Amino acid sequence: MSFQLEHNLHLQFHASPLLSHNNRKVHTAGDPSQHVLVTIGEDSMLHLWDLQTNSHLLFQQLQGTPTAIKAIGQYSQFLLGYANGTLQILQLVSQGNKHRLDLVKEETQDGNNYILNIQVSNLQQKFAVSFDSTGLKSNPSTSHQQAGLPFIRVWERIEESFVKNENTIYLKVNESTSDTQEMRQGVYFMFFSSDDQFLIFCQ
Repeated sequence: MSFQLEHNLHLQFHASPLLSHNNRKVHTAGDPSQHVLVTIGEDSMLHLWDLQTNSHLLFQQLQGTPTAIKAIGQYSQFLLGYANGTLQILQLVSQGNKHRLDLVKEETQDGNNYILNIQVSNLQQKFAVSFDSTGLKSNPSTSHQQAGLPFIRVWERIEESFVKNENTIYLKVNESTSDTQEMRQGVYFMFFSSDDQFLIFCQ
């Protein structure tokens, strides 16, 4: 099924003074199996759309600023990332003409990193979450995560639910010309190999 995003239609409910600036974003994720589209904006609103009729199904006020969203169509779930590092797994529940998004799982961070991107594997049994730094100065006495360094975490589906892999990928920190600052670069472009065994990313 082909789909074309209609700006005046699907983004109209994200109209806000916050979104009038060039650096404000709206993110979308579609689930073709359920014929729905989710839009999220920096106005902290989530909207669900019917792809077949372009009708608006529901809206939801989010508890924070969303930064990334991806769909796992095989399980009718959506992965939602926030600027404070919180990750949510939402389950789409449809009963006739009524729809809702139930919170399945939530993982919070200490706020030093925000979610830059989420990538679902080809077989939809894994997903990777890229956390970017807020620019905090690292301290040798603190852990990588506490210091606000960018990192990647991978989740894998085990026994009907997604479980976080304990092996966290910490990203290289490059020294800048300043003695008081460090350059950190999170990962936006990443993808899984066709057999889900490898995660490839560019920094």
